[in-house]
Amino acid sequence: MLGLDVIASADLPAANRRSVMAAAAIILVMYMAILCPKLSDLPRSLSTSTENPNEVSFRYLKAHPGQVYFPWYPLSEVLAEGRLYHSENGVGNRIMAGYTPRDGAWRNYIPPHFTLVAYYPPQKMETPSLFAQFRQRAAIPGLEGWTVYERSSGNSPVDQPN
Repeated sequence: MLGLDVIASADLPAANRRSVMAAAAIILVMYMAILCPKLSDLPRSLSTSTENPNEVSFRYLKAHPGQVYFPWYPLSEVLAEGRLYHSENGVGNRIMAGYTPRDGAWRNYIPPHFTLVAYYPPQKMETPSLFAQFRQRAAIPGLEGWTVYERSSGNSPVDQPN
């Protein structure tokens, strides 16, 4: 964008300074025209900010501690339960690189007794080997719009990834 030093330059004739100022004003008006629709949405977006996936997962974990694992929302789990669990993305990257976590490294950093795994679209289960026993979709009150899988009956708490 044009610097003020160009506009204030004594070497620039007054007519050219006015042209530069007019061009700067046009650019500013165009920028504001692009930005204003977003600004008009600001009050609505602030009023619905409690419905973002981090807030929803945090509130659900506070109300139902240890029952659900949110592998894409580790911050919610830290704030709600005071424990940092694996993110599926991080573990998935290790598996793709050939460094599958050992059983203890995996089990020690996931909720010990969870029965549900929840994803908020567009996230999805990217490492099914980690959650082989979670294949049954479930509709869970409080997690409407989420993709939730529940543990199949008769399975051990969490199997080691392949």
